[in-house]
Amino acid sequence: MIVAWIAGPALAWLGHWWTSPWFLLKFALVFALSGVHGVLSRWVKDFGGDRARRSLSTYRIVGALPVATLAAVVVLVAVKPF
Repeated sequence: MIVAWIAGPALAWLGHWWTSPWFLLKFALVFALSGVHGVLSRWVKDFGGDRARRSLSTYRIVGALPVATLAAVVVLVAVKPF
């Protein structure tokens, strides 16, 4: 993830994409995905300590969130819709 956070902005700078709307949306999604990664890391520690506090449906929904976000990022990069 560290390499992606270094290489991604460098490539955006070299490609002059900083002002492109598709890039800004992709950047926001990647930023949110990093936050979800932090939350899921904490939840893994909770599972390890047998302290799962949320319902099973919450874990299912949040578990699917990274996949949906990643799919949106890939579509934005491949299609560049706007």
